[in-house]
Amino acid sequence: MNFTITNAKLLNRKSLVGSFDLEMPSGLIVRGAMLFEKDGRRWVSFPSKEWTKQDGTKGYFPLLEFASREIGDKFQKQVLPLAEEALLGATETRRREVVPEPARPISPKQERQRAYPDDEIPF
Repeated sequence: MNFTITNAKLLNRKSLVGSFDLEMPSGLIVRGAMLFEKDGRRWVSFPSKEWTKQDGTKGYFPLLEFASREIGDKFQKQVLPLAEEALLGATETRRREVVPEPARPISPKQERQRAYPDDEIPF
């Protein structure tokens, strides 16, 4: 699978590192994907819609999301290094120490719901 990142913009606004356009292997283009960093962890996020909560604080509603955590994790594993490279360059990406998240147990129901083999993700 090949993902392509274009239009990368380094922003460095609080936890937002930057934004970019992401072309998926299927040909779908996601405009305004984002790279975030907080507490030593980085992740790629899809565009979201801002809204105001009853208490006046801001909330964000995801416009796109994966049907399962498993597919989302595989997506992060493939796209995160590309986003880091595009926004931060090779030196910063290599220097960052990766701290893996602890494995989450999967319930028997979630196990039955797995629809895709490890090497096949429908992007």
